[in-house]
Amino acid sequence: TVLRGRLRPMLRFNVLDDPWIPALFASGETRHLGVRETLDRAHEIRALASPSPLDRMAILRFLLAVLYWCRGNPQLGNNEDFNAPLPSDCFARLEAERGLGK
Repeated sequence: TVLRGRLRPMLRFNVLDDPWIPALFASGETRHLGVRETLDRAHEIRALASPSPLDRMAILRFLLAVLYWCRGNPQLGNNEDFNAPLPSDCFARLEAERGLGK
């Protein structure tokens, strides 16, 4: 992009992999994670470390939408689906369509 006659480098942010979700782990450690790592390590995360309840709810809703997109709508009474790991190819379609590959 051009700003006042000078070229500015184009900033890029990969919401799937770049760390932006504040996570509080069971050990007490806090770290920012990307969507992919947050969902992969959900069993280790105690809470979202954002001080704002509105932020926490927005992040949870976003993660739930991504989870539904990856796994589909869970069947009632089938708790085995909840413990299964994410399919390895759940983000492949998005990466192919948007060019967000690693």
